[in-house]
Amino acid sequence: MVLTTCVFYFLLIFQYCYGVTVPTRKLIDGNEIPVLGFGTYLLTSEDVKIAIPAALKNGYRHIDTAFDYQNEKDIGIALKEWFSTGGKREDLFITSKLNDISRMLMQLPTQANRPSDVAEAAEMTLNNLGLEYVDMYLVHLPFTLQRTPDFRHLKYENGTYALDTSTDHIAVWKEMEKLVKAGKAKSIGLSNFNKTQVLRVWANSEIKPSNLQIETNVYIQQEELNELCKELGIVLTGYSPLGSADTTHLRRRKRQTGGMLPVLEHPVVQGIARKYGKSPAQIVLRYKLQRNIVAIPKSRNSDHIKENIEVFDFQLSSSDMTRLRKLDQNGRYRKFDFLTFNVEHHPEYPFSYRIPDAN
Repeated sequence: MVLTTCVFYFLLIFQYCYGVTVPTRKLIDGNEIPVLGFGTYLLTSEDVKIAIPAALKNGYRHIDTAFDYQNEKDIGIALKEWFSTGGKREDLFITSKLNDISRMLMQLPTQANRPSDVAEAAEMTLNNLGLEYVDMYLVHLPFTLQRTPDFRHLKYENGTYALDTSTDHIAVWKEMEKLVKAGKAKSIGLSNFNKTQVLRVWANSEIKPSNLQIETNVYIQQEELNELCKELGIVLTGYSPLGSADTTHLRRRKRQTGGMLPVLEHPVVQGIARKYGKSPAQIVLRYKLQRNIVAIPKSRNSDHIKENIEVFDFQLSSSDMTRLRKLDQNGRYRKFDFLTFNVEHHPEYPFSYRIPDAN
């Protein structure tokens, strides 16, 4: 009894000092990815100064960013400070993404989903982060927009974007493979690709995609892609695990969400949270982990950052997993449809396009 109590308090002290130890999953290429990471989409420079040190302090070792997020340099500064205090590069798993529809008009390239741009885009990311390599480099989106000679997106008079319909996933992937061979990326993968697109890259690749990152939470559970990834041995990462309540401004049109409550306010989620003595966020994260999906929650709040990683000390019952499974909206709920860029007519637009309800 005394020994058990001592061990318990030792673990508490260890966790306080060093944070939670996050389990990993083996990728198809032999590398390992932490099953819980820290997302950085929409984090400003000031946010990053608080959030990244808090994440690292609490045990996060998987940081997810992208050139398009406009915060790689800030993350690089935070990582440099962590390294200066004894942190080791090999203990981190850094994900970034091949830029496609960047809003950064002051940096080049603002459009990089072309074979000729891959090497330059990757080098810019590494320079921003102050790293010699990233652990995972993803093709951010499967479609491409036209650009002007000064690397701005080409717009028509009516405000819509000009589509570049020459997108060639295989040619882009061949350049991605070169990054691995050059030691610039440990692993490579895809983001926001649909089943047909994933299979096309898979069938024409020397180095297989080891990761697929897509939007997924209890409202959009992506079972088809989850099953595909299991079949191929691809690790699935889900962004927007908490529902991304701060991203409604991204949508050009109201989608078919039926006036649904935010994910964390759903009565089923809240009821299960009360049952386990956990927060709603911890419940939906635990649900994702038990479905073998890597989760990358984001927060600007240090307390929430700590809370979100404390999901390894309990298990959801099979009945509660079933209750959460039934919250799936069968594709009717999608925050990240990219319709703000008028891309639904691009031949590589990855989603089934629906005309939203008028209400």
